[in-house]
Amino acid sequence: MPIQTLHVRQRLGQLKSQSSRLFEDLAKQNTLQLALIRTDKVAAAVETEESKIRANPHLTPEGRRAQLKTLADKMGKELAFLRDEVKTANTNLQTMADLLLSDEGRRQLDRAYDRPLPPIEEDRTLRYLREQEIRAEWRQKPQPERDREYSRALQAGDHEIVRALANAPGTPLVTADLKSRVDLEYAKQRFPVAFSNFTEVKTLRDELQGLELLTDKWLNDLGAQS
Repeated sequence: MPIQTLHVRQRLGQLKSQSSRLFEDLAKQNTLQLALIRTDKVAAAVETEESKIRANPHLTPEGRRAQLKTLADKMGKELAFLRDEVKTANTNLQTMADLLLSDEGRRQLDRAYDRPLPPIEEDRTLRYLREQEIRAEWRQKPQPERDREYSRALQAGDHEIVRALANAPGTPLVTADLKSRVDLEYAKQRFPVAFSNFTEVKTLRDELQGLELLTDKWLNDLGAQS
């Protein structure tokens, strides 16, 4: 079903009223608010021009369709900034994920918090061979046991086991959903401030992405109407 301009403006109004409740960080709140204001400005301009086109008695259906498509194409360029905002949010989210959800990133955060770090084999070749031995041992065991061992090792700070199981080449040793849940829960417990920032960056990305999808469909529908 085509998305109407009126529906878009109503939805933007709802989002603007809700956005202040989504974030504790004022910068992220302002980023979303500004995107919504800019998008609503474009939607208001479309609403005005669309009304004129539809009210023009001299246009044939083909002429009306052509003018609506021209309008949609023009306003699509005005909304190109949303793609850049989504790209920036995705980059920031990946940076946070690399810190919170990888062994090396977690060691960086522990170092930033001046926490004692477990020793790590400095010789990369020896480290690889040791982790290869661990992987060979655990490949012989049932999946539930491997999943439990990953969870235990992460909570216990057994980084050698964590790296070996998480970075296995080929078929993963740890169930992806389980690993994601365990990694997120560990990050939430051990790095609450960084985790809060991560969740807010994800919320911002999701909201911007939803806005981009909404406006893309709206303008595509508008350009196809007569």
